Amino acid sequence: MEKIEIETIEVHNVWTLYGMNRDGTESKDKLAQFSRPQDWGDPRWVYHRFTLTWEVDGTRYVNHAHCWTDLQRPKFQYPQLFASLFAQISIPGEPPEFCGNKFLHEDDFWQDKWGPQPPVFEVEARRVLSSDDDFGWTDDDTPDDVRTLGTDPEPEQTCRVCGCTHYHPCEGGCYWVEDDLCSACAETTEDLIEFGPCCHCGATGPTVRNLIMLSVKARTPGPGSWGCFQCGLPMEGASAVLCDACIDAGLHPIFAIDGEPAKGVRVPIGELVEPFEHDLSKHPEVIGFDAER
Repeated sequence: MEKIEIETIEVHNVWTLYGMNRDGTESKDKLAQFSRPQDWGDPRWVYHRFTLTWEVDGTRYVNHAHCWTDLQRPKFQYPQLFASLFAQISIPGEPPEFCGNKFLHEDDFWQDKWGPQPPVFEVEARRVLSSDDDFGWTDDDTPDDVRTLGTDPEPEQTCRVCGCTHYHPCEGGCYWVEDDLCSACAETTEDLIEFGPCCHCGATGPTVRNLIMLSVKARTPGPGSWGCFQCGLPMEGASAVLCDACIDAGLHPIFAIDGEPAKGVRVPIGELVEPFEHDLSKHPEVIGFDAER
């Protein structure tokens, strides 16, 4: 019998489930964000990794779902808590180094009270820096294209747009995407995913990065759409994206993405009327999940 070759698509996705209010009480309305928290070293964050393998139409999909939350639960409850999230896949996903708890991204931050600082992984340089105090480099042999959270750039390094510096960054934080351009002022860079305008306020730029799955069908499915292999849902679910400022203010999307997110075409959510939801009868692992929400 002829052996049938199965194509395998393996991706890493990361989710953060926010469930706590600033006053320490649990929120009734929990928010799932398609990224890792920048302060993930804080002990309040719980991290779990799940792997979902699914074969359909001759293709094997392997999704490594890295899930973060500030909700404290018995360990056996976390699979139920994240079940509706790790069954969703975004392709091509995220670099695995920026999903788990082994490496820092440039725009992450770390406090000494959280323990030893993990190494910084930089995609452009493709180098992993040691977590020792000297990061594995001496002053003489540190390459010019490698920066760490512990090294200071030239004092005169200033953003050409807003004038922020290493010691006086933009409100909410920023990092260097060019020698004289900070991330808050860079509308697009090769290493940042461009999602187009915020679906509430219309802002653009690198802070527009919080992808939200909607429970209605997209008018024009595209790279920003979502689906679920466990339910058998095609990649036709509508999505929206919000900027960090709208997320911090607790605002909700009023528009949905129409087609490719970066093209900026949006449609009012009220015009999308066809339901697109998980079939919970095919999710036995989420029994009792509604009570968590």
